[in-house]
Amino acid sequence: MSSSGSVYQRGDGPWCAAVAVAGRKIVRYGKTKREAQQRLRELLNQVHQGTLAAPTKMTLAEWVQRWSTSCEGDRRPSTVRSYRLNLAPLVERLGTVRLDKLTPMMLDFTFAELRRAGIGTRRIQQGYAVLHTSLNEAVL
Repeated sequence: MSSSGSVYQRGDGPWCAAVAVAGRKIVRYGKTKREAQQRLRELLNQVHQGTLAAPTKMTLAEWVQRWSTSCEGDRRPSTVRSYRLNLAPLVERLGTVRLDKLTPMMLDFTFAELRRAGIGTRRIQQGYAVLHTSLNEAVL
């Protein structure tokens, strides 16, 4: 597979668009060759924009642990404790979700669930802010 990607038909029928990102093959399927070519253009556009990440098996809980540990040298201990405290309800509910499978809908549902559970608006806002910062660093 070249760095520009490829389109091919599998033996069982479906057409595939494939690109390599960070040594991992990312494939999208189409019913026709034209549809697969369109998928390839979309993939390549995402690669050039830097919005297509290689799949990972790392979960949200693993990432949050790694990220908060990396913050220990740069931030005060009380700040890192605050990060972990604000992320705890989110990690409790979404910790087993792989980063590449985490969706905005999952987050919306979880924040609504936290509100129904009686967690205050400010704590939810802080959790959102810390999660946002953490996930931005996960993309880099």
